[in-house]
Amino acid sequence: MWDLACIAPTAAEVLGLPRPREAEGGPVAQVVEDLKGCGCLAIVILDGLGMATWRAAQARMPMLNRMASRHVMQLRSVRPPVTPVCFATIGTGASPERHGVREREDPFRAETIFEVARRHGRTSGVAGGATCSATRVLGRWSDVTRRVGSDGEERDDLILAAGLRIIEEDQPDLLFTQFVALDSASHDYGPFSPEAAEAAGALDGRLGRLLGTLRERGYGVLALADHGQHPIEPPVDGKRGWHDDSTQESMIVPLVWAAPEEIEPRAR
Repeated sequence: MWDLACIAPTAAEVLGLPRPREAEGGPVAQVVEDLKGCGCLAIVILDGLGMATWRAAQARMPMLNRMASRHVMQLRSVRPPVTPVCFATIGTGASPERHGVREREDPFRAETIFEVARRHGRTSGVAGGATCSATRVLGRWSDVTRRVGSDGEERDDLILAAGLRIIEEDQPDLLFTQFVALDSASHDYGPFSPEAAEAAGALDGRLGRLLGTLRERGYGVLALADHGQHPIEPPVDGKRGWHDDSTQESMIVPLVWAAPEEIEPRAR
């Protein structure tokens, strides 16, 4: 099974770039074949949406389901499946042992896809929460980084707006966006709770709005999760969901992709 280390090499191949120097994963040939020729690429991280969580909330996620009806595969997260560690692997193609990142502010020991893009005259952008891994782990390497504040579900609305602004104003060749409300709901209520299902539905709606603009601007799309979650009972520190490497629910995540012409047109 492929793991998160395949993302940076796959993105590089789609964009006609060499893979990051320390990348241990290789490009996924089918993704490259389907997206080759896209002038720009968006990588959308659906934080916490493991395969098990997606299955539980599938009725709430028609947009992701339609994407997956064309192209979907399963990936394995990294050990430990902690968001900063996962993002560092996604951005470098290197294992945690090689990139050396454990916390958000840790220095990298591996080259990022952003540095590769810049070296070859391509631009990059990151949209995410001010305290989240997209901006704090990867945003330090991108050409344009838009950080939004606030907490709760409204933060994802602000992240969506930030991502749309980057697309429309900066038009980077490579864009990373991280949505976080589902992960928060899964921690608070459990990944298979009604609250998590509701958050998954809201996530799907935001994904649809982002995809509409990406289609119009000619972006290919990779949508994936960094990790999943599993329920914990009784709650620990008030949390009913968690992620570690002890369960497949936490470790197995989806990857779906679409070329611009495969994305549904945005409703007018």
